[in-house]
Amino acid sequence: MADTKSQESEEGIWVLDDSGKNLKFISQEFLDSEGREATDRAKPTHPTTEEVAEYLSNISGRQREVYNKLQDQGWDDPAIHNFFTLLDNQRTYICAELRKNRTNEEEIRRLNLVCERGYITDFSHLRRPGTSPADDDYQFQLFLLEENKRQRRVMMGED
Repeated sequence: MADTKSQESEEGIWVLDDSGKNLKFISQEFLDSEGREATDRAKPTHPTTEEVAEYLSNISGRQREVYNKLQDQGWDDPAIHNFFTLLDNQRTYICAELRKNRTNEEEIRRLNLVCERGYITDFSHLRRPGTSPADDDYQFQLFLLEENKRQRRVMMGED
């Protein structure tokens, strides 16, 4: 694979590798030729009720507080699982970016802890059901965008 400098000038995307810990570059040329097959493999799957229950039984104390608040807002377990999974995926990607920038694992763990302590605590704007499912989704997407910005600022030192 080409070095990072040539990849920065080449069109393509950075994605998590098979380990889920590091980034790898996929060129636009590869996506054009093999993109259909790669896209088909990347389609999301829906977790089973058992997988959702297992995941939620192992969340941290801080996540349990958020879980309770979301449940009070009318969220069901699959929606809460999706919420945490998306937040986890955002943080995993940021950690991979830090590894790409040669940040050591101890510092990444420290930044993760700082980031987790700073979760938003007011979820009143995420009350379910809203006026419509589209409204619910819109509010959720806005929250994810803001939370991703917050995590990026904390973990990438952009504060």
